[in-house]
Amino acid sequence: MKHFSALTGFMMLAAVLAGCGEDECPTCPEPPSSPLLYATGTVAVDDEVLKAFIEFYDINGTGDRVDSTFVDGEFGYLCFTEEPGTVAGDGRQLISHIGSDLCPSDVLFEYYPGETTELTFFCRGVEHSMRLHLLDETASRPANLQATPDEATGTVQISWNPVPGAEWYALRMRTSTDRAGPWMWDYFSVDSTSLDAPLPIPYGMIDYLDIYVAAGTGPETVEGRPVSNISGRYITGTIYSTSHEAYRNVPIAH
Repeated sequence: MKHFSALTGFMMLAAVLAGCGEDECPTCPEPPSSPLLYATGTVAVDDEVLKAFIEFYDINGTGDRVDSTFVDGEFGYLCFTEEPGTVAGDGRQLISHIGSDLCPSDVLFEYYPGETTELTFFCRGVEHSMRLHLLDETASRPANLQATPDEATGTVQISWNPVPGAEWYALRMRTSTDRAGPWMWDYFSVDSTSLDAPLPIPYGMIDYLDIYVAAGTGPETVEGRPVSNISGRYITGTIYSTSHEAYRNVPIAH
């Protein structure tokens, strides 16, 4: 990675010396006023193997893509595939880990939960990086998930055991009833291992609840919007490390 960065810096210096300045090079493209790519995805450990699944969206329709990637300073841990169009017509680029369907290989690299990994992406020759504490997809799944509905308060009391290394927990609650129409979902992000979640419909109309809780690391949302943890000019977005979800079904007695 150091050799690549040095080469990139040399090429930029050569362009300046050749006269590619703001006033002397009318053909030089203007730097974009906003990011070109939006990234979203997860990185975690599974059976001591690094697992990644990241999507990059061409949000401005410029046709830009990630040129290359590094994981902890090594080239070749991640592989690419292209999907030229989505519903929004913006196209996307998928990046995944060695050993995945996108990147079959017998060469695996050992990682352990609690370690920190650094991912580096290059777009237009510019380096973008992010660091993340890793969770284990299976071992970091929250244990002893409990849920007790309270008719008097219209809430459900939810708790689980702390997960070592977790920075926050994501919770989903699905409410089932034949009398109120389809499923109803509520989402929460909390930094504790218990909460009283409000029921979205009256207690007497609920047949049962489905509760899902996962551990996570990475930036939390601010005012409902994800915070980017990728530094650099052309790429923004949020990448997390998350566990598999714990699940509990809670029948409601009437």
